[in-house]
Amino acid sequence: MILKFLRVSSFVLLMSSFHGFCDPEVSRSNDSIQYYLEQAKQKYQDNFQEALVSTQLAEKIAVEHNYDDVPEINFTYAGLFYVNGNYSNSLKYFLKAVSGFKNHNDVVGESKSYAGIGLIQQAIDRHEVAILYFDKAISLIEDDKFLLSSYYFNKSISYLELHNLRKAKQFLDRSHKFAVESNRKGVLHKIQNRKAQLLFLERKFEKSKEAYQDLLSNSKGLSNWEKSFAYAGLAEVNLTLKQFSQAEKNALKAYRYAKITNSYWDLERNTGILSDIYQKIGDTIKRDFYAEENIEYRDSLYNDKQLDQINLLQLEYQEEENKLLSYQKAASEKKLMIIKILFIIVVVKTIIGLVFFLRLRKANRQKSLLNKELSIKNEQLNKINQSKNKMFSILSHDLKSPMSSLLQLIELLKEGAFSEEEQKEVLKEMHMQLSSTSLMLRNLLKWATNQMENNEVNLKKVDLIDKVNEVVDVYFVIARNKNVTIAHESNGLKQLLIYVDPAHLSVILHNLLSNAVKFTPENDLIKISYAEQEKNACLKIFNAGEPIKENKITEIKTNQTKVVSEFGTFNEHGTGIGLLLVKQYLLSNNATLEINPIEGKGTEFVICFQKA
Repeated sequence: MILKFLRVSSFVLLMSSFHGFCDPEVSRSNDSIQYYLEQAKQKYQDNFQEALVSTQLAEKIAVEHNYDDVPEINFTYAGLFYVNGNYSNSLKYFLKAVSGFKNHNDVVGESKSYAGIGLIQQAIDRHEVAILYFDKAISLIEDDKFLLSSYYFNKSISYLELHNLRKAKQFLDRSHKFAVESNRKGVLHKIQNRKAQLLFLERKFEKSKEAYQDLLSNSKGLSNWEKSFAYAGLAEVNLTLKQFSQAEKNALKAYRYAKITNSYWDLERNTGILSDIYQKIGDTIKRDFYAEENIEYRDSLYNDKQLDQINLLQLEYQEEENKLLSYQKAASEKKLMIIKILFIIVVVKTIIGLVFFLRLRKANRQKSLLNKELSIKNEQLNKINQSKNKMFSILSHDLKSPMSSLLQLIELLKEGAFSEEEQKEVLKEMHMQLSSTSLMLRNLLKWATNQMENNEVNLKKVDLIDKVNEVVDVYFVIARNKNVTIAHESNGLKQLLIYVDPAHLSVILHNLLSNAVKFTPENDLIKISYAEQEKNACLKIFNAGEPIKENKITEIKTNQTKVVSEFGTFNEHGTGIGLLLVKQYLLSNNATLEINPIEGKGTEFVICFQKA
């Protein structure tokens, strides 16, 4: 999770090298364009909106003077959209910039634009591809030490994301060498920030702390973004060393600077750190406040990233398709020309002419059938790609946190950091996290299968009471660890037969019971009971605690793509896919769901199936 916060700084380096490569004629005619672009360069790290306005003013002047192609403007727009997380627009303007710089024979501008495309690849976690673009950018320049420093810096970040700390350090040292030779202090600050983070990732906490403090002790020349990054890094070190007071102080400074720059990456990072700090010092009000903010920023990044990934894939696909169509069109035109010539030559020979006619009609028919087949396959491929990207994004965002937490707890257990009594509590927490993560994975796999295949519903006679007993046995230990009682009352019924797909019923029961355990307070009750109607058999699951809010009920009933997950009473968290699966499977099995909040008592979920 730490590594993704390197990305904005990558483009900071690229833009800080932006020392004017506008068309000379443009500069001589009116240097106001260059002036406003310089303003944008100076402002975009600290104030995105002002930087955007400056760029728009430069574009206005270019339009007024009928300058059709000012690639520097496109480059600046691309940078601004990149920093703001709008990757599809950023890519569009980088591609325009590449074309413009090529037309102007500006290899430096072309090189920077390729590096920018590399940064977009980096931002959507395609680091192997990003490295190829950085290498392409490096190949276009030879003696610009500052740009080389920037590109090697970017390569080090990608290797850091790929967990190759050796190569990350290698290219960061190379970047540092060129930055010293080009006497760029601002770049050296950024490199020092990353070296401090590398020390942290290598678990050299005291050295990392010294590096951050050394950087911040001379904050002159540091941008607000770099200050935010450094203070956040220092807070992480403080938290690891259990220096909670210092951690809180530094994290709040990082948060304030991130608010100024309006960087969602940093705001997500800082709110997460603050939530962890207040969890450790026992301030539940502040913990919950920053935890809610963290979810908002994370969901915003998730949604934006998903959209941009899809847009980028579609754009890449469209480019390849256009190339293919151009080739096919040229080949088709050549073929038709030959047929026409042959037809003219043998026009008097009716039989031969008829043969050619029949062949042409057959070819067109085959072409039509082929186009239809390709269209169907492309549609299926796009659907699978979208589902795959969504699942991988959820895995990246929602599994990273619990797995990191488990690894930290295991490390602390190995180091003997807990007493015997504390170990019991830690083991309980690890058991609940593993159970929650296991259910999350099952749900993701079921959801992915639903998206990529047309699953048939296999209705069978199933004993609802027997199936509930099986699931209750699974969650008995989890509930006991929370001191939660599960009361299963069959109302005197020995058997209750329903028509349902057994696999779907298992997913429904696991998710509803897991949800009940998640939101039931410690030392409280979950009650399971049944009700018979004329044609239906109903299962009632009641969990004590805070009743579910009406707006949440509305979201569950209406949202068709994702239900935002909330923290449980023990800070349990999920993907939000569980309830989505429940809705889909209930609909497939002609079943219904009612959610009844009971004021002062809790919430009751009622699901009704067709009786057998």
